[in-house]
Amino acid sequence: MERAGISSFPTLPGLIRYLRERDTDPGGDVFLELEGELSEDRDLDADEGAILIFPKRIVAIHDQSTS
Repeated sequence: MERAGISSFPTLPGLIRYLRERDTDPGGDVFLELEGELSEDRDLDADEGAILIFPKRIVAIHDQSTS
C-alpha cells in the first residue's frame, strides 16, 4: 500500500524509544529534525507514534551523542 509522505516521529525521544524497542542500533547515525506539513495518510506504525510528513526543510542535525 502506498502512502504519501515520509515516516517521521514528532519527537527525538519517541524515535529513540521506537528504535530501541526494535533492537536497532543507530550508533554512528544522525537524526534529522524536519519541518514540514503533515500528510493526510496514516503511517503504518502510527500506533507507535509515527507520522507521515512532507518535509520542507531541515531544522537541525542531531548526532547520536545528543540523543
